[in-house]
Amino acid sequence: MSNKILTFIFVVLFVILIGEVGYFFYSSRTPAVENQLAPTILVPAPPSQPERQGVQAIKDDVLNYLSVANEGVIISSTLENQYQGKIIKLEISDGLKIIFQSENGAVNGYNFSKQELEKISVFRDNAGENEEITLNDLKLGDQITIDITLNLLNDLTNSLIESKITLISK
Repeated sequence: MSNKILTFIFVVLFVILIGEVGYFFYSSRTPAVENQLAPTILVPAPPSQPERQGVQAIKDDVLNYLSVANEGVIISSTLENQYQGKIIKLEISDGLKIIFQSENGAVNGYNFSKQELEKISVFRDNAGENEEITLNDLKLGDQITIDITLNLLNDLTNSLIESKITLISK
């Protein structure tokens, strides 16, 4: 009697396995005829967003207020932000990835593209005098301020007007 039960269970499992294999091959095959009426739309990858850990600084009602401006009526809209913190991640290759942390532990960061590097200036603050330096002079643990100016009328990939990174002397 137990052989019949085991045989029945084996047959049921084998049928399920065959069904799953058949479904896999059926679902992975490409359609023979593509829809010629619907154009293929390639959606570009979204630009890299700033990284953030902590509480949102700009309030939602301000963001909503900015979003209701009508194209054609508004002729200029710029945003100037200033950040301050200690560099906790720095990658300079085909662009710049910089992540910094404030004294209270909040984390922010930016990914600047290779094209945006031309719009970044780097300085060292020496007792109120700004001495121009390069990105390669920045190191992990450095205390910095970052001033970023954005054109809010452009898309995010083309919104950077300028950025200034200032190394605060110890």
